[in-house]
Amino acid sequence: MERIELTNGQWADLRVAETITNKARRPVQDILVNEEPTPGRGTRAAEALLPWLIAAWSLDLPLPSEQPDALDQVLAHDYDRLLKAASERFARLFEQFGVNPDPNPPGGSSNGSASAPEEMPPSSTPAGSPSSTAPTSSAASSAGP
Repeated sequence: MERIELTNGQWADLRVAETITNKARRPVQDILVNEEPTPGRGTRAAEALLPWLIAAWSLDLPLPSEQPDALDQVLAHDYDRLLKAASERFARLFEQFGVNPDPNPPGGSSNGSASAPEEMPPSSTPAGSPSSTAPTSSAASSAGP
C-alpha cells in the first residue's frame, strides 16, 4: 500500500498496481481501447480506476468501491491528487500483461498503417521505454517499478 496525503491531515491508502485483477482493470482498458482519442480520455480512465485503487482513507465518507459517488464529495484538490496517483499507475497496469502501449511499434502497425492515436495517457509508456510518438510527462518517469 502507498499512503498519499490529502488536505487537512487526511490520507488515502492506495493499492499496489501489480495486484489489480483483470475485472478491476477492464473499465480502464475499455476506455483506452474503445473511445476515440479525445481530450479528457486519460482523465476518464483514471476516474474508472479510482474505486479499485483506494483501499482505505481517513475521510468521513464510504469508500468509492462501496459507493462510487462518494468521490463527488472529495475536495477538488484531493481529487486531483487521487487522479494523478491513478494516472501514474497506467504503465504498470498494462506492462505486466505485455500490452505494448506504443501505438507505432518499430516497423509500423500490424495493419501497415503508420498513423497513431492522437492522445495516449501521459504515463502509458513504461518508464525507461523509448517512444517518439507518446507525449512525455514527469508522471511517466516517476512511475517506478
